[in-house]
Amino acid sequence: MSARAPCPPPEALEAAWPDAGPGLKDHLQGCRACATEWAQIGALARLAADLPAGAPSGIRADAVRDAVLAGALTGPHRAVRPTGAPRWL
Repeated sequence: MSARAPCPPPEALEAAWPDAGPGLKDHLQGCRACATEWAQIGALARLAADLPAGAPSGIRADAVRDAVLAGALTGPHRAVRPTGAPRWL
C-alpha cells in the first residue's frame, strides 16, 4: 500500500482502466501491489480485444432477448447507488 493514499479496491482499478488520472498515476508509481493489478488488467484487456466478436444468429439473438426479458420480469431487483468519487482523486 502506498504511504500517500489507501489502495483502491480492484473494482475501482478496473473501472478506471485505461485512463489513470494524476492521483492514480502517482499511487501506481509508489504501490507495487496496485501497479501489478493495473498491469494484469491491461493484459486481460488486450486478450479480450483479440477475441472474435461475431454476431449471434437470429435464432440465438431471439433466445437471448427472451431470456433477458424473462429475467427482468421475474428476477430479484436491487437499487444501484452511485459510489461517489474514487478515493484516489
